[in-house]
Amino acid sequence: MHRLLTLSIATVLVLVGAVVALEARRQIGKPFPGFLVLENGVVPSVGFGRWPATRDGRLFQYRVAAVDGVPVAEADSLLSAVAAQPIGSTLHYRFESGGDAFERDIAIRRFDARDFASLYGVYLMNGLIFTLAGLVVALRRSQGSLSAVPFLVTGALWGLTAIDLYGPYRFFRLHALAESFLFASILQLALCFPARTRIARDWPGLVLAPYAASAVGALFYQVALNDPATYRVAHLLCTTLNGAALIVLLSTQLAVARCHHSLRAHWIRLAIAGSAFAAVLPAALLSVGELWTGGRMPQNAIGYTAFLLPMALLAVPGRMEAARSRAAE
Repeated sequence: MHRLLTLSIATVLVLVGAVVALEARRQIGKPFPGFLVLENGVVPSVGFGRWPATRDGRLFQYRVAAVDGVPVAEADSLLSAVAAQPIGSTLHYRFESGGDAFERDIAIRRFDARDFASLYGVYLMNGLIFTLAGLVVALRRSQGSLSAVPFLVTGALWGLTAIDLYGPYRFFRLHALAESFLFASILQLALCFPARTRIARDWPGLVLAPYAASAVGALFYQVALNDPATYRVAHLLCTTLNGAALIVLLSTQLAVARCHHSLRAHWIRLAIAGSAFAAVLPAALLSVGELWTGGRMPQNAIGYTAFLLPMALLAVPGRMEAARSRAAE
C-alpha cells in the first residue's frame, strides 16, 4: 500500500510537470510584455538582466493598472493587447501598488528558447529532481527519511506549478497552497532529518505546530489571491517565513557537521555541506531579500541552487540517521 501510494503521488507530479511544460513551450517565439504577469495582474518578482523592464526590480509586486490609457482588469486583457502589436513596439503602462503609482514605456519582446530554458526549464528541473528524491526517500522507508518526504513533495509541487504561474493560470491556487506549506515542511526537515533532534523528541508538538500555522496562512493566501494589494502582503509574509525556516535548516545542518564526530566521514560532510549550500541562496532571497526590498529582488534565482538540497538528502543513508540519533542523546 505504501509503495502504491508513493508511486501514485510521483506519477501525478510527473504528469503535472508534463502538462505545464508542454503548455509553456507554446510561448517560445511569441510576444510578451517584457515582464511577466500573474493572473491577478501583479508583476511577480521574476526577471533577467537581459529584460530591460525588470533590471531594477521596480515593477515587481505592482499591479498593471492600464495599458495605453486603457484600464486592465485581468492578465488576459493585458496579454491580448500585447499580442495585437508587433514585436519591438512600445506600450505605455501604469503600475499601481497601494497608494503608489508610476508609468513606464516598455517595448514588447519575443519570448525565445533561452528565456524558456532559463525560467521554465529551471522550474521543471527542480520539480522533477524534488519528485525523484521524494520517491526514493519514501521508498527507503526509514524513520528519518520519511520526515523529509513532506518537504520534497511540497517542493516538487511548488516548482512544477510555478511553470503555470504566468499562464494559462490553471494551477495558481495550487502553487500558493504549496508555497504556504513549505514553511512547515522545512521546519520538520530541520528538526527530524536525518533523525529527530532532542528538542523534537522532548517537544513533539514543535513538529506539528508549524503545520497549523501554515494552514492558517494558506487560508489567508487563498482569500488574498484575487486582490492584488492583499496578495502582495500574503506573498511577502509567506516567502519571508519560508526564508526564516531555511535559516533554521541551515543552522541545524551546520551544527550537525560541526559538533558530532560520529558524522564526520568525508562523504557525510559533503552531503551536509550540499544541503547547507543549497539553502543559503533561497534563505537570503526569501528572508532578507523579500523583507528588506519588499519583493524587489528576482526570486527565480532560487532555482539555481534549490535542486542541490534534495540531491544532498539522497546522499544521507540510514546509518547516518542512527549516528545522529546517538549523537543527539
